[in-house]
Amino acid sequence: MTGLNRFREFLLATSTLLKIVQPKCTTAKELRLLIERKGVLEGFVCFCSGKGLASRSISGYINGLKHFGSDLDDVPDIAGAAVVARMLMGQVKLGKRPSPRKIGITVDLLREMVVEVECMDELGLMGKALLKSIFVIAYFGAFRISEYLISDDELKWLTLDNVSFLKSGTMRFVLYKTKNNSSGPFQEVLFPPIPGDVLCPVTAIREYLELRPSTSSKSPFFLDLDGLPLVARIFNEVLRSVLTRMAIPDVELYSSKSFRVGAASDAYALNIPVTDIQALGRWQSDAFMYYIRSGARAIRAALVQGCLARGRGFS
Repeated sequence: MTGLNRFREFLLATSTLLKIVQPKCTTAKELRLLIERKGVLEGFVCFCSGKGLASRSISGYINGLKHFGSDLDDVPDIAGAAVVARMLMGQVKLGKRPSPRKIGITVDLLREMVVEVECMDELGLMGKALLKSIFVIAYFGAFRISEYLISDDELKWLTLDNVSFLKSGTMRFVLYKTKNNSSGPFQEVLFPPIPGDVLCPVTAIREYLELRPSTSSKSPFFLDLDGLPLVARIFNEVLRSVLTRMAIPDVELYSSKSFRVGAASDAYALNIPVTDIQALGRWQSDAFMYYIRSGARAIRAALVQGCLARGRGFS
């Protein structure tokens, strides 16, 4: 029923546009009439596409109707229409749509955030160390939040076992399962030390580990002030509260994804090869280009213009 409920939600929201007069279905006959109504599924695909949903997501909503109809005597052919199939194929060819635009956290803003956290005495030493360590590794690792905080899939959890320090001083994070790597070999993210810098991820993590409650090695790596696994919702709330204290405008446009956006944009502006940026964030496609903000593109364009003026390539 979940898929059908989500489908109803979209149909109700666009009932005027699609002229849907009977979104409620309780029998196979009513369901078939809804599906076969001319333009309904086509219009639904267009609407979802306009909202930036990928072809896979749109197919998922349509498949929800299949699930609903599976218990009925006369199961309708949901995606049998050739037009709908071609539209979904076209959606794939259009490529991945950009996600809702988040403001990136650049390295300069990150530095200011770390300084601000140091002034938040109400957090205590543990709270300060926790936020600073997450801020710097989220940026330098271009992490998805599911790669360092707990999620519904325990195989994705970052645990104490997954973090180690090499003889060179480099810190090593091992990711056994991520959004784009569900069954392949593990991925590792290395953090070299940045001596004397407040943004040194190695120093930040070591300080956090000194104050972190003692737990088993299989426990989630990041714990809140109560010793419980830190969750995404709480982290985003705290992140925005820090930015609010700093009088940063539009704090609702910042989230955990902002670190990933900022890292990609900063790297692009520094003329880092796009293949290296892709490797940094463990992107499997060119979707990372959506993360690169116009300011970074403008800086990169200025570099190119300078090279054209000098008649030579990047030095």
